[in-house]
Amino acid sequence: MSLFFLGLAFMTMPVFSQSTLLVGSWRLTAADKILPDGSQVADYGTAPRGIAVFTGDGHYASCHFGTYTVDVAKGTITFHTEHASYPNWDETTRTSGFTLDGDQLTWRVPPRPDGSIPVSVFTRMP
Repeated sequence: MSLFFLGLAFMTMPVFSQSTLLVGSWRLTAADKILPDGSQVADYGTAPRGIAVFTGDGHYASCHFGTYTVDVAKGTITFHTEHASYPNWDETTRTSGFTLDGDQLTWRVPPRPDGSIPVSVFTRMP
């Protein structure tokens, strides 16, 4: 019987460890966009300001807030947005591809109607 519970513990560990991967506070260092020709340019100026916070219990806050899940195998963050500074995102679910390179977190959102792809780059805060 104890082996059964031990097996259950290992089955649930990846879900917990995935949700802790991004836990902490992150400072926005770049808000760029990739143009249809592949070039990357600043989208909101050369010194954008912002902070993203991810909690261990699956909540997040930035220019929108709600809950999040991470799929490490797919390299995605799914944002379950309660409210956002952009009202069309209120009560929506959006999935973004992400990379984590040391203390640098980068995520991309789906292309805009003009074909550009927004890219947000954050650095983990101490």
